[in-house]
Amino acid sequence: MLMGAGVAAIAVLLVLALRAPPVAVDIGTAMRGPLTVTINEEGETRVREAYVVSAPVGGRLLRITAKVGDSAEGGETILARIEPSAPAFLDRRSESEARAQIRAAQAALTLAEADVKRAAADRDLALTELRRIEKLIQSNTVSQAALDRARATFQRTQAAMQTAQAAVDVARYNLESAEAMLITPGTATASEATCCLDVRAPVSGRVLQVMQESETVVTPGTPLVSLGDPRDLEIVADLLSTDAVKVR
Repeated sequence: MLMGAGVAAIAVLLVLALRAPPVAVDIGTAMRGPLTVTINEEGETRVREAYVVSAPVGGRLLRITAKVGDSAEGGETILARIEPSAPAFLDRRSESEARAQIRAAQAALTLAEADVKRAAADRDLALTELRRIEKLIQSNTVSQAALDRARATFQRTQAAMQTAQAAVDVARYNLESAEAMLITPGTATASEATCCLDVRAPVSGRVLQVMQESETVVTPGTPLVSLGDPRDLEIVADLLSTDAVKVR
């Protein structure tokens, strides 16, 4: 009997030794309710609609005084100002050509003014003749055809006078253009410069970034200031496609 009990004990010990260890489990009470699944990932917040204000023209950008966080009113707030670029220096050859163009423009202006004087004399003569014939027509001394010819002659001389005067204006503008070629950084003054082109905020918001703070020469399309509404934010994070579709 004792031998049978020993065999049974040995059998129990063998079963316990060969049996797999128990698996640890969490025990809880099952119930119905909403299930929230979270995804943990690093990301960043950014303004949903950011507007980059660029230089519409090339020129010398004056120092931008706007600071990050400043408010801007669409169509009202001046964000930047651009002046015309300073004229380039002329080498000896370019300067000689410019001076020759000035002399040619001066000669053309003198010739045009002489044409005006000649046209004015022809017009005055035609007007005198017209008035004389108008007096003679009352006494039937001259024919109606003579009066018509006199009027036509006066109209032609009047038109020639206007054409000559327009030629003087063109010659004067050409002279001014030729003289402008000699303007250099040393001769141009601030009072002569056309100031300035105001770059205004296209939308209302706040200044998010100032790309060009210092005074510098810019080309068309150079980014100057970034605007946006810091209250309208979005979160940007890199997620797996299987996780991204679960984000609400």
